[in-house]
Amino acid sequence: MNLTWIKVPQIALCATMSAGKSTLINALLGNSYIPSSNFSCTAKIISLLNYSVGDDLIACKLTTDGKITEIPMRSYKTLRDWNNDMEISQIYLVGELMNIFVPIVLNDTPGTNSADNVEHIKITQNFLKEYVSNLIIFVINAEAIGTIDEKNLLIWLNAEIFEKYSVEIIFAVNKLDSFDSEREDISEVISGIKKYLSELGFQNFNIFPISTEAALLFRKLIKRKKFTRLENIRLKFLYDRFIEDDFQVSKDLKILPFTGEDEIISFRDENYKISDLYKAIQKTGICELENFINNKFREVR
Repeated sequence: MNLTWIKVPQIALCATMSAGKSTLINALLGNSYIPSSNFSCTAKIISLLNYSVGDDLIACKLTTDGKITEIPMRSYKTLRDWNNDMEISQIYLVGELMNIFVPIVLNDTPGTNSADNVEHIKITQNFLKEYVSNLIIFVINAEAIGTIDEKNLLIWLNAEIFEKYSVEIIFAVNKLDSFDSEREDISEVISGIKKYLSELGFQNFNIFPISTEAALLFRKLIKRKKFTRLENIRLKFLYDRFIEDDFQVSKDLKILPFTGEDEIISFRDENYKISDLYKAIQKTGICELENFINNKFREVR
């Protein structure tokens, strides 16, 4: 299998380690399929074709001897094992994104961190040069802006990809839910990031404030997926944050009213209204990013 076989728009996701790039893909899927942690997880290019194949994903691995294996994938453990297998050269997935209705391929590149693994930088850079993307989504960790690794990757992207191939780059600013909105002005954080990117040479770019973790957990609950104990704790905290505290990652978000049939989800001694969950999802900012992708590639349908 080769990406050139898939004649649909290619979107590359880039970030330094622990920015939340893999969690973003999981949030778009509505379940925890892509391994994510505070350590560098993605060691290979993982390519996901947005296409309905039922409730789960189809996973395909290509080994160094040319053998192709295809299996249904029901948990992140499959990719975790494949990701660490040196005999596997490429990984492809087929599955339906929750709120993106255009044919695209999402390419998850290794999180770059020169102190951690120089090989991850080579894999990401070689991929971006060999397969020119239609769009690059760069995920920024709002808790750790301006690290040396991040600056190096952004400078390289601007010089080697953006300027040479005129590829559009947008920025998803993640983990904004960690800020204390009573003490910190999130709009000032975003303004600072815009200035930071401008100083690195980027112009006329779009920024999407987002909380990937909250979006993922709210969608997993709607889809009645399994939760770990820690995920359940984080679900309660983030639900209270986005609903009871009336928090949202940007003042500019358009929150649309819920028009479906409302119901209560009872989960681990807690009750959650479907209408509140949909409202909370919009307040995470993920819908703005999805709408952008739908509008950009609408003509492909």
